[in-house]
Amino acid sequence: MHNHESTRTSQLGNTERASDETRAAGRRMSRKKAKQSFTWSDIRRFLKQRKVELISAGLDEAPMAYKDIEEVMRAQQDLVEPIARFDPRLVKMAPGG
Repeated sequence: MHNHESTRTSQLGNTERASDETRAAGRRMSRKKAKQSFTWSDIRRFLKQRKVELISAGLDEAPMAYKDIEEVMRAQQDLVEPIARFDPRLVKMAPGG
């Protein structure tokens, strides 16, 4: 899961387009740009406001580096049919490096 605000569980619709195009659809900025743009203080404040506990991650995975999940899902309407919404409360990703 990349968008730390929410993720939608979905069923594949148009499998011809469901590939890396979908996987990369959510990034707002590159990993390098995210590392240069955000601090751990920014990330902790953002997650605290959303009651999300961070176990580990790198600055390149800052939630603010990703598009709003609702925007991403609207752009993917021909690929998936949302069936549920998941709002994470705990995030563990590979540490930065």
